[in-house]
Amino acid sequence: MYSSDSFSFVYFTFGNVIYVLDTCTMELREPLTIEVIGRVYGVVGVFERMLTVWCKDYKDGNYFWATTLLPEEYCTNSKEAKERDNVQTLQDRIKEV
Repeated sequence: MYSSDSFSFVYFTFGNVIYVLDTCTMELREPLTIEVIGRVYGVVGVFERMLTVWCKDYKDGNYFWATTLLPEEYCTNSKEAKERDNVQTLQDRIKEV
């Protein structure tokens, strides 16, 4: 499991399927499938639109990194996520006052 810097999304895997939880709406986005020759052990990180996972090769047993490009709407730097984060920050400031 990996949560993004702004905590707008949480990424986790089950097999080669990547699930994305939108923490603002608490809804699961449409699952993504990553095609690798091996087993995906988990999400390591997300940088801009690149999702990196940790895998193990079925044949030789070696571990490797794999990356995939996320759709725009699954990223914390998307316009939608930035707008939600700005609204949340404003709401937090109002609560403090």
